[in-house]
Amino acid sequence: TPPLLLMGPSGSGRATVASAAAGSARRGLVELTWSFRRQEQLQAAAREALWHQSVLLVTVPDGASHEEVAGLWEALSLWKLPLALAIPPSLLERVRQACELEPVVLELGRFDSSQREQLWRRLLPEERSAFSVHELQQLASRFDLLPGQIARALQSARARQTMAGEPLDL
Repeated sequence: TPPLLLMGPSGSGRATVASAAAGSARRGLVELTWSFRRQEQLQAAAREALWHQSVLLVTVPDGASHEEVAGLWEALSLWKLPLALAIPPSLLERVRQACELEPVVLELGRFDSSQREQLWRRLLPEERSAFSVHELQQLASRFDLLPGQIARALQSARARQTMAGEPLDL
């Protein structure tokens, strides 16, 4: 299976796309933010993904060197796992050179306000009745948030709501 390379800024939905891809293949997802200095974490995540027959999503930080990426790829290729890599665009060519199979590349970018509104609607299923269409449109146009940031904002608001016992307030 060719690896899935997900390019985009933090919070752009890379993990969401990887999770959807894993789900469509009826597999789980094991996530790891990779660090060259912590190879034992990579091995543990790979073992977990292998044990659970999951897709391994490895997020490569912006500061990773080409040599570090080559070492990562060499280590990952030994495991023969379904793989997704979340990478900065600057590393695309290096990862492509290291891959045995041509990877599937998806570039994720910023969302316009109508796309953000759709995300708010999808992420607010149980609270949807508490917000008017106009309020959701205002949220989407006022806050230039990426999908991951929207999800974290909602998690935080829900936690505050639970603690205070009050309606959800964004």
